[in-house]
Amino acid sequence: MFTPVDAVDPTRVRCTVGSTDAAGHFSLTTYAAGDGIPEGNYIVTFFWPHESFNEIDPCDCPAPIDHDRLRGQYIDRSTSPLRATIRPGINRIVIDARVGPLGWYVPIVVPQPKPVDARPEWERERDRLR
Repeated sequence: MFTPVDAVDPTRVRCTVGSTDAAGHFSLTTYAAGDGIPEGNYIVTFFWPHESFNEIDPCDCPAPIDHDRLRGQYIDRSTSPLRATIRPGINRIVIDARVGPLGWYVPIVVPQPKPVDARPEWERERDRLR
């Protein structure tokens, strides 16, 4: 998301958003899909969702930081160090984001142990042979 630096109330300003493709390229949308971004200076925020985020609408997600591989380092406009200046014409924006000391986060699915069958062995063997 690109939020104007001079926005008095960032929650009431129209922000520009974009999503990256597999190669990391992105296009920006302010009012209509792919229409770009107005000239100006912006604070850049983003997150890198892990696979569990695919079923969640980013606009409805109550806690996107819980799904962020970068542990929220660039998700808050008040703490993001990333800035971009947009000028007339084609702009090339390179975002150089670093992973913090904790590394990036991917949830690990822990397999559940098989339930213990407390029946006597002869019952288990009988049922297995049926």
